[in-house]
This record gives sequence, C-alpha cells and structure tokens, in this order.
Amino acid sequence: MSAEVLVFSNFKGGAGKTSTGGLVAWELAKRGNKVLMIDFDSQQNMTDLYLRTKARMEDVNNVEVNKTVMTAINEGLSLKQVTIPITENLDLVPTSMYFQKEYQRYLELNYPLIAGPNALEAEQSRVHSFKPMIDKIKADYDYIFIDVPPSISSPNDTVFYAADQIIIVLQTQERSFSGAQSFISYLQDFIVNDMGGDVGVLGVMPVLSKKNGQVDETILADATELFDESNMFHTRVYLQERIKRMDMTGITKNEHDIWDKKVEKTFSDLADEVIKRIEEQKENE
Repeated sequence: MSAEVLVFSNFKGGAGKTSTGGLVAWELAKRGNKVLMIDFDSQQNMTDLYLRTKARMEDVNNVEVNKTVMTAINEGLSLKQVTIPITENLDLVPTSMYFQKEYQRYLELNYPLIAGPNALEAEQSRVHSFKPMIDKIKADYDYIFIDVPPSISSPNDTVFYAADQIIIVLQTQERSFSGAQSFISYLQDFIVNDMGGDVGVLGVMPVLSKKNGQVDETILADATELFDESNMFHTRVYLQERIKRMDMTGITKNEHDIWDKKVEKTFSDLADEVIKRIEEQKENE
C-alpha cells in the first residue's frame, strides 16, 4: 500500500474545495480505504467538519484537540502521532487558527531564502521540506488528502510539491475560472519547472450554483474549451443547501432523508471518477 496524495485547490476562495474534498475522502473511507486528511488551512473548516462529524457519531458535545499538524512539524513527530481517528478508516491531522503564520515563520527560520548563485537551491530546500513527512506515512494509507487555503505561499508550495495529484475545484464564476488558469500555470512554471516537482493535475472539477443556470453553463463551456473536455470531471457538484448545512452539523447520512441520499450519490459518483482517473494516469505512465 502506498497512498495517492491528493489536493483539492484553486487560487480563489469560496470554490467549495473543503466540502468537496472532505466528502470525497469520507466516501473513499466508507468503502474500506485507509484515508488521512491533513488540514493545512488556518480557517479550520476541514477540522471543524470532521470533528463535528465525530462528535455527532459519538454523541458528545465536542472533541478535544491536543496536537495539530504544527506540533508534528515543530517536534519532529510522525504525522501519525498527531492524528485523530474520525471513523475506523478515516484519520484527521487537525490544524489551528495560527497554523499558516506559525508554519511560515518556521520555514523562514529553518529554510531561509538567500540571494546569489545558491538562491534556487535554498528555495528548493524550503519547498521540498514537507514531502519527507508525507513519504514516511504513505505506506499506512490508500489516500492522503491535504486541505490548503486558496493562496500562493511557501506553506502551500511545500504541499503542492509533496502531492501526487492536484484537483482544480472550479466554481462556475469568472473569478474562479481565472484563478484556475493562473493556478495551473503556477504549478507548471514554479512547482514542476523551478522546484523539480512531479505533481500532476488530475482534472478540473466543476462546482455549480444551480442546474441550467446561464452563468454556470457559460463558464462551464469556456472551461471545457480551454482545458479540454478530457480534463474536465464529468460528475457535477451543485452547491446544495444540505452540503452547506453539513458545515454546521458534520456529515450526516440518513437513509430516509432524500437530501442526504442525493449528497451521498453525488460524492459516490465523484469518488468513482477520482479512482478511475488515477488508474488511467498510472496506465499511461
């Protein structure tokens, strides 16, 4: 077993990346896969989603967090040592509201950037620094997901370099569309060309506001033309109220609730497509 490391991301916020990534990871774990979710976003949305889910399932008011991803980085611990089990097959490495600031400071102190002939080597050392922590635990999981904030930063660069595949989450609005274009260029120009990364783009995943919406369809058509239909996920994710509610309640699964069943069907189809695309890419290597 060697985990596939996946990141759902875009440069623009509000694209639905956390809900989408969190529910795909949940679905894969439900099928018996060993899944780890690492929260790299100081907004803590993924941490909150999973801890609320765990609290609901265990019928407790809250779940205590004693160690975070920054604990592992600062103390040289394995990421396995700071996980919180959410279900039998799903673990979470939680974050804190200060993580991005603390990790940026850590990188600056331990991997300072310099001018001169060794500048590129110094920056590569910084960007490469998180990958060994991921490599050490890949044998323990089938899938590792990392949730990152929608920004260009040294902390994010360390994640993109450690990842196997990036899934571009595209909410069908103009700023998300332009952000997706810029993001793909950045991955190729900086992470792959300058830093020597081997990360790929698994595809562009549309998140739509409503069915048959004119703006949604226009942006979707433009994206399909730009990125090519083969690079577009065929499963359509809609910003359903039930998905938004899960941010407050945790993930729910009521077999008698039509809206829970619709969400489950969407993310089951999406998980199928993620698996299929990973298999196809491996066959083409």
